[in-house]
Amino acid sequence: MRNEARVTALVAVAALTSLIFAEPASGQQAVHDIGPVMVLGPGPDRVIVGLGAYNIGPSTGHTPHAHSTPAMAEIEYRFGWKPDFLGQAIGPAAGLLANTDGGVYGYLGVYADLPVGNFVITPLAGAGGYHEGDGKDLGGIFQFRLALTGAYQFADGIRLGLRLAHLSNAAIHAENPGENEILLILDVPLW
Repeated sequence: MRNEARVTALVAVAALTSLIFAEPASGQQAVHDIGPVMVLGPGPDRVIVGLGAYNIGPSTGHTPHAHSTPAMAEIEYRFGWKPDFLGQAIGPAAGLLANTDGGVYGYLGVYADLPVGNFVITPLAGAGGYHEGDGKDLGGIFQFRLALTGAYQFADGIRLGLRLAHLSNAAIHAENPGENEILLILDVPLW
C-alpha cells in the first residue's frame, strides 16, 4: 500500500505540471506538446551529482539497519541523444548511488525533461542491481527506481534542485520493504 501511495503522489505531481503553460528552458527545443506541457528534445549530455538521505520516512524490514537513515550520494549520466523511435522525447540514463551503510545501487533508465518556465521537472524510471552492504535489505538484488527531480535552470544550462526517489523490487522478491530518498542535486550540461 505504501508503494502505491508514492506512485500516486509522483503521478499527481506530473499531472499538476501539465496544467502549467511554459516555454522551454534555454538550450533545448521542445519537440512534443502534451496538452500545455512541452517535452524537451535532444540536448547536451548531462552529469548529475546529488547528496542526501537514504531510507527516509516510515520504514519496514527486519534487518538491524532497516530503520536507519544514512547519508547517500548519487552520480548519474543522462544522454542528450534521444532516439527517433522514442519520438525524441525520452532519453537513456545510467547512474550509481551509495549510502554510508555500504549499500550500492547501479541502474539504467529512461528520463524526460518537462520545462516549466526556468524550472525543469525530470521524471526517471530505471532498473538495476542492489548490494545492501551493512545497510537495509531490500529483498533481493534486482530493484526498480522511480525518481522525480525539480530543478531551476540557470542561463548557462546548469540546474540546481531536489530529487525524490523510491527504490523497491515491485514484489518480485519474497520481501519488498522499499526505501525513499531525498537529494540536493547539481545537474551540469556537457557542451
